[in-house]
Amino acid sequence: MLQTASRDHAHLMARRANTISDFERELDGALAMKGGCSKYMSEQVGTTKTKFEEEALVKDWKDTFNYKRKVKKDVQIANYCKTMISASPAKTDADFKETKCKTVEKAKKQCAKSLKATCNFVRGTVKKLHKKAQKGTRKVKKLEGFTALNDPLKTKIKEFKCEKVKADALTAAMFDKINAHYDSAYGQIKTLKETGEALVTANKEAKEAHKKALKDAKTAKQTCEDAAEKTEKDAIAAAKVVKDAAITAADALTDNAAKKTAKKAAETIYKAAVKVAKEAEEVADEACDTVYDASKKTAKDTLKAAR
Repeated sequence: MLQTASRDHAHLMARRANTISDFERELDGALAMKGGCSKYMSEQVGTTKTKFEEEALVKDWKDTFNYKRKVKKDVQIANYCKTMISASPAKTDADFKETKCKTVEKAKKQCAKSLKATCNFVRGTVKKLHKKAQKGTRKVKKLEGFTALNDPLKTKIKEFKCEKVKADALTAAMFDKINAHYDSAYGQIKTLKETGEALVTANKEAKEAHKKALKDAKTAKQTCEDAAEKTEKDAIAAAKVVKDAAITAADALTDNAAKKTAKKAAETIYKAAVKVAKEAEEVADEACDTVYDASKKTAKDTLKAAR
């Protein structure tokens, strides 16, 4: 009976020992995934930083878009993960036994998190930079020169997805694909911004030129009409001088009938001259309007072509 009790007690202690061992392993794994493994990897990165931490790019973001974004550890270890995953010979548990990652499986799980984090980082960054690139382009957003660049870019950004990848399916190419998307999209975003700014400037200049052209056309029309009016007045004034001279000459006549006839003739000639002057002024005004309308159309066509 004592032997049975002793045996049962030994079995119980063994089960407890196994349970504690399992718990410790699970705890080690949890701690590794909670930050220990990530911290270990970030310590191995050294000076090999991701492209998103490079000073030139950080400065470019700031100068071009007034944009700044913190790069978290899970993203910072992307390059380490690429090297680790594609290492030859392949990494084994022995390589991580004395680290906070413990096993190669846990290290790969951490890298799977890094892949997802990097993808989300790129996706979010590209979206924000694209939005910033469009700032101030409201007046040119529908122009062909802008939509030809923006529409494909919007589609590219929309179709880029971040999916969860299992640790055992990880490849270095997956990280490269994310980086390639960023490089391509960022290049297009910068081109879009530059094009948008150029179009905005050109649109502003074209509108100012259009406004000036209309003003010049209106001034020319007024000058033309003033000249036509002056010609009319001068013609009428000249006709009046002739009429007055004729009437003065008629007054010198002693024959009243002849005097009356001469004065009447002078008035008739004067009225005819006035009529001719006024008709000429109307024709000149119509010519002024025709030139004005043509100038307005030219200004409108020039503005349209500039857009």
